[in-house]
This record gives sequence, structure tokens and C-alpha cells, in this order.
Amino acid sequence: MSNLILTADDYGVIDGIDNAILEAAKAGRINSIAVLPNASDAPQRLQRLRQECPPEVEIGCHFTLTSGSVVSSPEKVPSLHRNGKFFSHKELNYAMNPEEVKIELRAQLGVFEAENIKVKHLSSHHKALDFFEPVHKAFLQIAHEYSNRQIPIRSPFNRPKFKQYLYIQFLATALQDDLPDEEIDRFLAFARRMTSVRKVNLLLKEYGFPRPKIKLPSYLDSSHFGLPDSRLIPEHEIIRISKNRRKRLLRRIKRINRIRPVELLFHLIEDDYGSLLNGKFNQQIREANYPGIDSNYFDGRIIEMKSLMGISEENLRQRGAKKISWSEL
Repeated sequence: MSNLILTADDYGVIDGIDNAILEAAKAGRINSIAVLPNASDAPQRLQRLRQECPPEVEIGCHFTLTSGSVVSSPEKVPSLHRNGKFFSHKELNYAMNPEEVKIELRAQLGVFEAENIKVKHLSSHHKALDFFEPVHKAFLQIAHEYSNRQIPIRSPFNRPKFKQYLYIQFLATALQDDLPDEEIDRFLAFARRMTSVRKVNLLLKEYGFPRPKIKLPSYLDSSHFGLPDSRLIPEHEIIRISKNRRKRLLRRIKRINRIRPVELLFHLIEDDYGSLLNGKFNQQIREANYPGIDSNYFDGRIIEMKSLMGISEENLRQRGAKKISWSEL
């Protein structure tokens, strides 16, 4: 029997994404939500989540250092932003001050505390907390100190491996114009250390956190998330692709066979092809002023939504799988 955590990322930015995530949660298709806490109307979005989200669905903080605005006072975290807006993930570098990172992460957690929402797990948008060792160590320190308890974190080990490899190479290429070669080498060397749970556990021990102190799943499976497409996929093609994607995901679930939980990642948006066609989703993004929730992915998000909503508890049982909570790690 394999144990799965089914997480939907990016709640808290636009209605189209929030509506889809709540629909999937109410239908029992996911049991975990990663929430971006720095939208201008974050309190209202969190209040809606508290009111509508089923109690068995665990809410997590999806820390961001790459999209939207800083939550803490800008003057306290000068290395993290330009005019109050985070640098993009293409501009991440070793200039980020780890102490300032901790200030900002605590402020983002404070958004949940202000709305009386208990955070059950931690992750980071664009994996921004996983690639630079001083920043990663700061992240783990926050995870260790949060509410005087040990809170689970998303595994930095990603499958399929080629996606993680491509993303690392993309970041290294983007950083080449701004960083000296020795920093690029440091970046790549640390990224290569984050390619198995065993290596991560060794790193945790180096940081002074024995394995039981920080809990994480075996790996993050993002195979269901497609690459951006510059063309608009026709509706009939979205339906066809979603059926194939569902079959492929179920085959992958059958092969997992892991007692230690695996986190399956989903990026969702309302199953509304008309909103995609008339640009409604794009308009929401412009109004939200939130780079990083890319409109090029919206047709892919609709495909994921259609695919996910067709997978039932019975489908999971037939493939020897069940949902497990973060609190059971």
C-alpha cells in the first residue's frame, strides 16, 4: 500500500484558482493545500478558506520570495526586493541575507496566525528556499521553531528527475549574467546534494537537526504538471489530453509502492474553457499584479483539474494507494 499526500498549490492569488482548489477539496480529491500568504487581500482569502475548506484538508504555507510583495517591512529585508516587490526566480542569488529571509518567513506565517489558521506544512513557491544553502538552512530553522513544534516540509527531491534537472539548468543559465562562476558552481554543487532523501537527511544532520526533527515525504511528484504552451489549446484537445493525463497519473500511482508518503502536486484552475478563451483568467492575473502565476499555464491547469476530478477514492484503492495526512509523517 502506498501512502499519498495530494496537494494543490497556489491558493490565495486569483478567484479562478481558489475556486478550483476548494472544489477539489470538497470533492475529496485533495487533502492538502499550499497557500500563498502575500496577496493584497490575503485575509479575505484565508477567511474563505477557513469557512469552506473541509476540516480533513490540511492547510500549508507556500512561502514566496519570488512573486508579489514582501509581507514584512521593506526596510527590514532590503536584499529580498526591489521597491517592495520580490525579485523574480530568475534573479535569485546568494545576495539574499539569511537573517532577512527568516524575518520575511516569520511575517508570512504571521498572516495565518492573524486569521487563526494553524499551518500544517511548509513549502516554497518556485522552490526558492531549496537552491541556496544559507537560505535553505534559514528555512529549516523556521520550520523547526514554528509554534515550538516540528512542522513537516515539502521534500526538495523532485520526480521526474528530468524536470528537476531542467529547472536547475534553467536557473543556472539565468544567473550566469549576474553571478561570478564560483557562485554558479556553489549553486550547482548544492543542487546536486538535494537529489535523494538520504542526502537531504545528511544535510539536516550537518545543520544540527537530527532526522526526527524535520519531517518530509519521500519526494515530490510533479509529473502531472505540464510545461507552458504558447498556443491556446482547443477545448476538444483539452478534454482528450485530460483523459490521457488521468490514465498516466493512475499508472504512476500504481507504481509508487511507498510506505513513506509521497506528495503528489497539482496546479488547478476553474474548469472553464470560456474564461480561458475570453481572457478572463488573464484579467484576474493583471488585477492581482502577481508575477509567477503564469497565464501560459492556464490551459494546463484546466487539464489538471479535469484529470484530477475524475480520480476517486476507489481508483486509488484499486491501485494500492491511500491518502495520508502531513500529521501522520
